Amino acid sequence: MSLPGLIAQPLSKLIGATQPGTIGTAAAGPLEAVLGVFNGNLYFVGIMMLILNLGGRFIAMEITKEQEQFFQHPWVRRFLIFVVIFVATRNLIISFWLTVIVVLALGYLFNENSEFYINGKAGFQNVAEIKGPGMTPEEVEIFRRLNEKKLRYDQTAEQAKKEKEKKSKYADPSLVYLANMSLLNQSGTNGDLQFQV
Repeated sequence: MSLPGLIAQPLSKLIGATQPGTIGTAAAGPLEAVLGVFNGNLYFVGIMMLILNLGGRFIAMEITKEQEQFFQHPWVRRFLIFVVIFVATRNLIISFWLTVIVVLALGYLFNENSEFYINGKAGFQNVAEIKGPGMTPEEVEIFRRLNEKKLRYDQTAEQAKKEKEKKSKYADPSLVYLANMSLLNQSGTNGDLQFQV
């Protein structure tokens, strides 16, 4: 091979190195060939990211309360946002600036408890917080939803109770008929029949 030909070839081809998502020329076996097809396929990577997002909430079920408190720290959450963006972009600078934008947007501009809330006044006085001893934000949200569900259930039960009381004032005619027929069958030919009304 001539010197200009060597200069024109990428260094990775000369040493047989592999790049992520490609099949190397020097050490490509059958397993590497199959894995290389999946590593370079953007559709496969997209489906894996979707599965990660859908199943990620179940990972939190396996951590303890102390570990959960660790993940509640603002800097840890911001670092996790950075990691998610970095996995998507694979660029440190873009990931850093996108993390800054996301933190500013979610933490201040779209947070109703912030002074910089863009949708009206700050919501310090409007937000009714239910906090118990040692409750995480997720537990507070679950508690709030359960209370709303209980209130709806109580209202439905009260309405059903009122309708049942209303129906009990006027007995069902078919039940009265059946009761009277059973009395007729029991009394037989006795002359002392007592009908229900």
